[in-house]
Amino acid sequence: GKTTAKAQYGIARGTMAHHATDLWAPAFMRAERAYWGSWIHGGGWAGQHYWEHYRFTQDKAFLRNRAYPILKSLSEFYLDWLVWDEKSKSWVSTPETSPENSYIADDGQPAAVSFGSAMGHQIIAEVFDNTLEAAKILDIDDDFVKEVSEKRKDLHPGVVVGADGRILEWNEPYEEPEKGHRHMSHLYALHPGDAITAENQAAFNAAQKTIDFRLQHGGAGTGWSRAWMISFNARLLDSISATQNIRKFFEISIADNLFDEHPPFQIDGNFGFTAGVAELLLQSHEGFLRILPAIPTDWAKGKISGLKARGNIEVDIEWEKGKLTKLGLKSAQAQSINVKYGELEQEVILPAGLKVKFDGALNRVDI
Repeated sequence: GKTTAKAQYGIARGTMAHHATDLWAPAFMRAERAYWGSWIHGGGWAGQHYWEHYRFTQDKAFLRNRAYPILKSLSEFYLDWLVWDEKSKSWVSTPETSPENSYIADDGQPAAVSFGSAMGHQIIAEVFDNTLEAAKILDIDDDFVKEVSEKRKDLHPGVVVGADGRILEWNEPYEEPEKGHRHMSHLYALHPGDAITAENQAAFNAAQKTIDFRLQHGGAGTGWSRAWMISFNARLLDSISATQNIRKFFEISIADNLFDEHPPFQIDGNFGFTAGVAELLLQSHEGFLRILPAIPTDWAKGKISGLKARGNIEVDIEWEKGKLTKLGLKSAQAQSINVKYGELEQEVILPAGLKVKFDGALNRVDI
């Protein structure tokens, strides 16, 4: 990644990886067309996994020795990649693409390369924010941290609501030749990112409208795209749509052996579906635990044990007739955490290493 940054882009510090980076770790651009292969944020997205590993495990040694060096190196690349835009008075990522999608350019023809894109700015903002938070935890306050903090303040926003109420995919409200495109890259901030939550109602509603528009024009046709949609539904607390998309996934997106079909086979859909199931049952990205946030309407009865929430909390859940009946929480370290179930909200104290049990009304029952 460092070699690619320097050799291809002339950026002497930091690391990056393109969209086609895989298990064999080639960071270089492998693309005949910018439309699908010139996207530069593979490294930035991968950086989220290092930060999330820390959030789930609270492993400070991992944060110091593995996550922070990666986040720092990714941030260094982005610091030198961004360009100042006098028009918007902000730092813009360019040249950009929104993976595999295109817009109608001024000459009336489809184009892929743009001056800024939503997903790019969302990922850069996330990398900067995670780097700054990690530095704070590790008591690092050097010139590099100050540089990230300053550039983050004027970074072009990745979540912009357009005049039609949808989230813009590019910096400008371009028309799209493929209105039902299978990618919904501009919703990265909804999932797997966490910048769009119910706390920001305008962006929350715009995300739903963005999804509605794509589906009305035939979107989410591939298996992995349908699986991603389930996680969107979960984050939007939409159990009805989640139920519909789960049914669609099994009806049209998998083979007889349950392999996800693009076609052909793509593991993205299988892994994406399991991730979506977890999101339907438990969410912790907002700083609290949300229990059964979007349980499908036909999952009337069930239980799950050993789900992990951020903060290194182990969660057991049981429900009947679609309603929570039992909840168990076990934290590796003593802490307090807010728990939400529907309209109920309770701050709970968790001792280290002991399971605490609650009923469906979030009343503690093991005292």
